[in-house]
Amino acid sequence: MLAIPVPFVASILYIMLAVIVLILRPDQKRMAIGFLCLCAMMTTIVGIRWSFDSYILQFIQPVLAASIPISAWHYFSQAEKDRAFSKLHFVPLAIIAFASATSLYWLPPFDFALSLLYLSYGSALIYSSLQTKQIPENIRLSELNWARNSKRIAGFMLIFSAGIDLAIAIDFSINNGKSVPYILSVGHIILLPCLALSVILICHATQKSRENSQTMEIASDKAEISDKEIHEVISKFTHLMKDKKVYLDPDLTLGRLSRKLGIPTRDLSNAINQFYGQNISKVVNEYRIKDAMTLLRSADQSVTSIFLQVGFNTKSNFNREFQRITGSSPSDYRQNQTSPAS
Repeated sequence: MLAIPVPFVASILYIMLAVIVLILRPDQKRMAIGFLCLCAMMTTIVGIRWSFDSYILQFIQPVLAASIPISAWHYFSQAEKDRAFSKLHFVPLAIIAFASATSLYWLPPFDFALSLLYLSYGSALIYSSLQTKQIPENIRLSELNWARNSKRIAGFMLIFSAGIDLAIAIDFSINNGKSVPYILSVGHIILLPCLALSVILICHATQKSRENSQTMEIASDKAEISDKEIHEVISKFTHLMKDKKVYLDPDLTLGRLSRKLGIPTRDLSNAINQFYGQNISKVVNEYRIKDAMTLLRSADQSVTSIFLQVGFNTKSNFNREFQRITGSSPSDYRQNQTSPAS
């Protein structure tokens, strides 16, 4: 029976996932597919080195390994907000590349360096996912939890990868690498589905603007806005919500709202936080839930039809927000409203 090394199986699965992303979300294909193909290249190099080794492969592997956490940070950050990639991120990559190129003359501590890199970027992703005050510009307001969870999963997977590298290094030092295939097998069994889930979640939650790139972002250099400016922002925002009903757009993002109002995203987000005491996602969802409550009382439509009509993409998000705002489920609310008074 033909036995395929675990790294090659992982590579095949990464490529399959890239194809799925290409089919389901072609608007997100460049970043997502690039990241998944990088992971596939990395696992392929690992598989080749199991049976064949050369100086070129020895050089490429640590460089590719160092590229993954940096690419993960860039991918998840770019999905949330269009921004330039800081050149500082190339510093650790350049250090790893230099160490790899000169490895014939010394023994670079690749295991320690790569584990530290994965741990740092993984922790940064988790920390970023916990920052709830700043709303990402390219994430649908109804899908914020999906986006944050995907970033959190990716962060934990980078930390988990650092743990795999350390376990392999320890096994080579005390057991001559006899347990490496088992460590890689268990590691990829956990890593692959979790990483796949994080990529799918962020792809689902992201809505890139199709508008002209020159109007992509309205700059603001103000750290704070005055009370007068807050009330002006809220007045424009309320008009847009009540008269234009833009909350019915399921692809509504902070960036899209900012462009419609002609207000910098930071000012809009800060004004909403200060005036309502909660983030813009919750405020927009309250408008959606109010419409849903009206439809549940008066319209003979299914709950699924209603949540899609008022701007939600998934039933789970609709149910969670409905429970948060009304204290009951949509079905219970409808039943209580239509039941005759005793």
